[in-house]
Amino acid sequence: AVPRTLPAPSVAASDAGLLVSWALPVSNEGTGGSPITGFVVIVRREDEAVPSVGINVGLLTSYSALSLTANYRYAFAVTASNIAGPSLRSNESAPTVPPDTPAMLRPTATVNQTRGTDITLAWGAPALASNVLAYRVFVRQLADFTDFDAGVDVPSMQTKFVFSNLPDRTQFFFKVQALTPAGYTDDSPAAFAETRDDFTPTEVAATLTTGCVLTVTWTAPRTPVLQYRVFSEYPGLPGGVQDLTGSTATTFSPSLCVAGATYTFKVQAVFGASGSLLSRPSLAISVPVTVPARPNPPTLTAGPQPATSITISWAHAPLGSAAADAVVTRYKLLVASSSSSEEYRFNASGTDTSLVVSFLGKAAKYLARIQAVNALGESQESLSSLITTGTTDPDKVGNLTVDAASESVTGDAITLYWSVPDSGGAGNVDDYRIFPYSVGRDYDPGV
Repeated sequence: AVPRTLPAPSVAASDAGLLVSWALPVSNEGTGGSPITGFVVIVRREDEAVPSVGINVGLLTSYSALSLTANYRYAFAVTASNIAGPSLRSNESAPTVPPDTPAMLRPTATVNQTRGTDITLAWGAPALASNVLAYRVFVRQLADFTDFDAGVDVPSMQTKFVFSNLPDRTQFFFKVQALTPAGYTDDSPAAFAETRDDFTPTEVAATLTTGCVLTVTWTAPRTPVLQYRVFSEYPGLPGGVQDLTGSTATTFSPSLCVAGATYTFKVQAVFGASGSLLSRPSLAISVPVTVPARPNPPTLTAGPQPATSITISWAHAPLGSAAADAVVTRYKLLVASSSSSEEYRFNASGTDTSLVVSFLGKAAKYLARIQAVNALGESQESLSSLITTGTTDPDKVGNLTVDAASESVTGDAITLYWSVPDSGGAGNVDDYRIFPYSVGRDYDPGV
């Protein structure tokens, strides 16, 4: 006979998950009259209608369920097998949540724009929301020697809480915890908000998007303004940079953005000839260091020997960064013929802005490209620049010889031989000029 149906297993929390255990049948009735050959554990999460495929654990009488989803209840059943087959499935264990708690996402803090002194904190329930027992919300006024308060308990069906009658032009941080069957979750990341003011901008914040574009946003004061003045500050820039926005919009993108720099921003409201107090600074935002930007195409000029050399010049990469990794350490240059496989590669120091390339072909077209290199890697190659080297007069004729045997019987004709000289890059030599010479006489004009 198959083994007798086992009692429901017991479940206990462990450091890594849930520990499921059961008793080994020993009676003849319990084993079905044959030795037990193995056990199978069946797992069911509370949101699953059909249990998982059973897990064969051999003759073990316990099973560690790992990698479970926090805040979901799990139930377990067990079957025992002998040579005749498996027993019926046991009753399920009491549903149990794993010891880990779910993560809370960052809440949002929104200032009531009409009153300006009320802030609504809103958050999303962690999965599984039905297992959340309550929430606790915390607030901290941003000032020296302050910390979050003891928190306010909020019912589980509520995912918003209003902090009312807060002081004007005051910055706050907020966070949330959820109470689950496994205990309170860790604190959520903090949300930030600042109450409004009659004259001074508030809630100044900065974001960074691809391409090193900084965007500053803020909340307008209650009093209408003509425009704003944005102050950009970062280490190494005494006094910062001031920009008038020229509008009543509450967003602005400063032109300055340097890899490796950390920025803070302040905003002033402008009312005609007067201005408000400066806002409180934004939270600092750092521009990550990346490989250098793609250089512009280099400038090519012929020379110093126009027919055989060129000078490559490029714009010096701006440093302007507080991070050593951002500094260009060297440049890589490629010079190649546009009509053959001729190719040269060079390295230049990160402080160089020009390089002379010599021993090139005459009247030949070459292209040049450049890359900048820093500690993080190489930039994309620049686009190509093109140049054609110059030409020169033909080289001196060499290896001039006289064939004495060619002299005619009358002695009035001889044959000359010479090597074809370099044409100077202007194509083939068109013709030659021969200058006869007689002893006691000068060279004639040539033929």
